[in-house]
Amino acid sequence: MADNQLWPKTAVEWTPPRDLAQGGTALPKYNFRSGAGGILLMPGARGFDAPPFMLSYDEMPGIDGAIPRNVRAGSRELFLPLYLYGADRPSMLAVKREFLASLNPAFGPGRLTVTEGDGSSRWIEAHYAYGAEGDEETEVSGFTWCKYGLVLRAMDPYWYSSETVERTFRDSVGDLKPFFSDPFFGLNINRTYTLNQSVTLEVSGDVETWPEWRINGPVSGVTFSRQDAGGAVESFTMDLSLSPTQAAYIDTRPGRKQAILLDGSETNLWEKLGPNPNLWAIKPGSNTVTLAVQGTGVGTSINLSYRPRFISA
Repeated sequence: MADNQLWPKTAVEWTPPRDLAQGGTALPKYNFRSGAGGILLMPGARGFDAPPFMLSYDEMPGIDGAIPRNVRAGSRELFLPLYLYGADRPSMLAVKREFLASLNPAFGPGRLTVTEGDGSSRWIEAHYAYGAEGDEETEVSGFTWCKYGLVLRAMDPYWYSSETVERTFRDSVGDLKPFFSDPFFGLNINRTYTLNQSVTLEVSGDVETWPEWRINGPVSGVTFSRQDAGGAVESFTMDLSLSPTQAAYIDTRPGRKQAILLDGSETNLWEKLGPNPNLWAIKPGSNTVTLAVQGTGVGTSINLSYRPRFISA
């Protein structure tokens, strides 16, 4: 049987939790598909496709069937059958000890990145759960090798695109700012829209995702609105004045929500969003979005940035 029939993915890479926790751009440390570093992914991996979904419903007396109430995706388990090896006992022990230390969930989740032969890449963050306790049976351990059935638990069950999508809203399409802004949202094609009018955003991915916003002054206030297909409107307002040299950042992602001033001080601006702000998500497909901005001038722009999320790798 051809090797690509056993596992068609060209790369399955692991970035340790400690590297992610240090911030910045953390590069993968292990490529399980190539076996580089003395660790090889064997056939039998599981959990890379759809996550488990939980259905809430009510059974009705005297009526066939049930009435659905809610659907949500639960956390996901990923199973990785790994083969660790070395040229001799000391080198195998070095590989094993370093790898086991890299799993430590006390530092948070690590990142598993899958790259296909066409170059498309998706990642998921997961905590080590169990499977590396060790077994001295002859079928799973030898003098210069050992096997683990590693189990990871992804609290967020969705896979993320390795590419960031960015969209820019301006008063005038000709009023351009440098592409390499701070923070830098990634290399991608940046489509431009106009402020103070409804626009249609086409969002890729399988499920909703939460955007990040950068507001470049001058502005004296912004209302961010999204209208769904049924006509219902979600919105929140930033009641803040920014000079032409100032910028603010709003992160709407669950577990990371924040609003700060991008002046080096990272002044907390959460109170400028009002009580219980509805930091809405964008849905796959067409989204009608309006950014109502007061006090615009030369240089005013708002950047929207998001990562598409997918059901499978």
